[in-house]
Amino acid sequence: MKKLLPIFLFLSINSFAIFRSGDVVFIPAVAYDAEGANDALWNTDLYVTNPSEGALFLTLEFLPSGMEGRTDQTRIYKQLTDQSLVAYQTLIIPNVIKTYFSDVVSPNTSGALIIYGKDTQGKAKSLIATSRTYTYVDKEDPSKGTYGQFIPGIPWYYYIDPVYKDQKLDQHWLYGLTQNESAHTNVGFVSGSSTKTIDIGLELYDKSGTLVGSKQVIKGLGPLGHLQINYFLQDKYGLTNVDGYSLKVTIEDYSPKDGSGTPALYVYASKVFHGTNDPIYIEATYPVDLNYNCVWP
Repeated sequence: MKKLLPIFLFLSINSFAIFRSGDVVFIPAVAYDAEGANDALWNTDLYVTNPSEGALFLTLEFLPSGMEGRTDQTRIYKQLTDQSLVAYQTLIIPNVIKTYFSDVVSPNTSGALIIYGKDTQGKAKSLIATSRTYTYVDKEDPSKGTYGQFIPGIPWYYYIDPVYKDQKLDQHWLYGLTQNESAHTNVGFVSGSSTKTIDIGLELYDKSGTLVGSKQVIKGLGPLGHLQINYFLQDKYGLTNVDGYSLKVTIEDYSPKDGSGTPALYVYASKVFHGTNDPIYIEATYPVDLNYNCVWP
């Protein structure tokens, strides 16, 4: 994976906010027969499209959930050498973690997925990835259908970067968080750095815009680590009957500070309704406007 170094010489990274194409793309939450609340059983289907001319070759890397992250010695990845995608072709992989990683991981597993794209010369080539994570209406009878959520792939450049504090690109926000009898919200974090350990800053605001409590810090998310906190508002703040809350996420600190790459963090959330286990994906956003001059001069 390339070092995640800033390449932005213009005013705002947010010019890329609605763009999905990249040669390294993260699916921030994936599952393989992962047991959830209310008897849910989560799995993930993956869709990858080659958006341009020339063959696309893929490598998939699974990041099991865990604060420790991964090292070069603990990588779990598969190069899809037996197939390539021609121009504009879409590859559909049902139950992607089971399909490609069941020989090294067991059921009841969750985490994140990285998709790398290469061309026929082995050079970086952009792709577009999306996914659907779902649970069965009745896991004893899959024919009854599923409830699921669309989770878009996050291009590598759409990350929290503490260097760009003045431009407010050092933060992501999640909106519409809920914890009550009807639904709860899970919040997840994925490190995009293969070299840095990250401390995550959290500021929670109620629907009136009032800060709830004080800033919290999650210490020690390792390189390419994945953490999902289920029932987030109850777990971190002891809240049981709230709706419409917002969460500001920053990189509070990181190490080592030796120039070996850039600290990078991706954030997501999912609201799950208790009666059905029907999930809704909540996408993180920057708090600043798109600098349209970067795209339409």
